[in-house]
Amino acid sequence: MNTQLSETQQSILIAAAQHPEHRLEGFPEGVKGGARAKVLGSLQNKGLIEIRQDHWVISTAGLAALGMPAPPATPPQATTPEPGENLAPEAPKARRTRENTKRARVIAMLQRPEGATLAQLVEATGWKRHTARAALSILGKKPGIRIESSQTDAGRIYRVAANLA
Repeated sequence: MNTQLSETQQSILIAAAQHPEHRLEGFPEGVKGGARAKVLGSLQNKGLIEIRQDHWVISTAGLAALGMPAPPATPPQATTPEPGENLAPEAPKARRTRENTKRARVIAMLQRPEGATLAQLVEATGWKRHTARAALSILGKKPGIRIESSQTDAGRIYRVAANLA
């Protein structure tokens, strides 16, 4: 099997091959977070690593890719890693609206009982009309925010119809 490996992948596999239990524990400096998850995902997709007894280990295909002999046969015990050992990237944290931003100003104006006109949004943010309309469109797609508009004598009024979640 002729598998192309990056330097990072090769160094991870070599470190795992030298570990007494063939665990993936030696990661090069700078391979953290998303980069680590990508390297592990790539190695797993190629069948070079697997999960055994709650740990990532080098597979026989990984050893073969390095030109090393396979270890004595043991029954595989594939399981999922414990929550504290999950090597996948963390789930994104819930986003909040930062204070003192134009977006926060727009949301605050839309939450007022009287809402806001497009002209008021343009004046408050310094944006052009098409930018303010785009911001309303984008905000309306966010979870927990539903923008309502109604035509009045003063012009079109926009307001938030649902509470922010």
